[in-house]
Amino acid sequence: MRAHISFALLILSVLVVGCGPRVAVTGMHPAEVGLPGVEILYVMPFSGEQGFDTRRCLLEELRASDRFRVLDSEIDERPQERWAGVRGQVESSTSDDRGTEMIYYDETTYRDVTYYDEQGNPHRFREEVVTHKSEQVEYVNQWLELQSTLTVESDGGIVDTQTANRSNSTKYGGQEAHPESPFYDSSAPTLANLGNHTLQLNTFACDTGIQLARRMIPEAYVINVPLSEEGGEIVELGVALAEEGNWPMAVAKWEQALALDPANAGALYNLGVDHERRGGSEELQTALVLYRRAQALDEASIFADGVKRALERLVEAKTLESRRGK
Repeated sequence: MRAHISFALLILSVLVVGCGPRVAVTGMHPAEVGLPGVEILYVMPFSGEQGFDTRRCLLEELRASDRFRVLDSEIDERPQERWAGVRGQVESSTSDDRGTEMIYYDETTYRDVTYYDEQGNPHRFREEVVTHKSEQVEYVNQWLELQSTLTVESDGGIVDTQTANRSNSTKYGGQEAHPESPFYDSSAPTLANLGNHTLQLNTFACDTGIQLARRMIPEAYVINVPLSEEGGEIVELGVALAEEGNWPMAVAKWEQALALDPANAGALYNLGVDHERRGGSEELQTALVLYRRAQALDEASIFADGVKRALERLVEAKTLESRRGK
């Protein structure tokens, strides 16, 4: 759901770029893992050889967000605040498939040649000698895979389970790494570059820890919301003030325009933008009402887009507020 809403908001934002005045509006995508009202998060031990690195990076990402009070421990007692606990299981596998392959190439050398003409005079020249050669070269196909599984529990029950994966396949040596091969690629890794399993898997572990942490943290975003210049000079003055960041004066102008003409769709819409930029379900609900009133008066796409955008953001806001226990 989060990805679909993100894509739709992005499309709406892109459509308005370059189509008149606009303002940046911030929003928040709900986290994939819903933890309504949870304030304390226990991060318990992670199993597996790379469990330490996965857990370390998950802890760092969670603490940087300030979403929870993160406790680096088992659940030793039940606090009064709403809590949840996470534990992880990290599994990895590696393989080094070794083999050989033939390469065929021509080797060019030069030799000095002397010959004598009929009068016995010597003549010297360099002769090119091409030798067809073949060589058997070694290679290693290295495969690394790591999967981190996060189990989220609260009040003795499992709330959610999330999985993050990283994998990589690399060929070392072989035709591509041999300078004489017709398939030579100077960027191809050689056998001397054969990677260390542990170091790479630890990197994978940290990456998956960060991924899993971000699924528990709401994600901020910014979209460009257009302002309407329709409705006369007073509306345009309000738009100019809003672009300068003077929203109180901008709102006063749009309210003035609306008092002169209650059917001023541009003024209605811009007042909706003022409510939308504040966020929260109540403000977005008010914005939606104003956008719908503007759309009923004028079928311009800017008003229809406002309705769609407010509906999508209203769903996000209500989800976030329900998870905060509001």
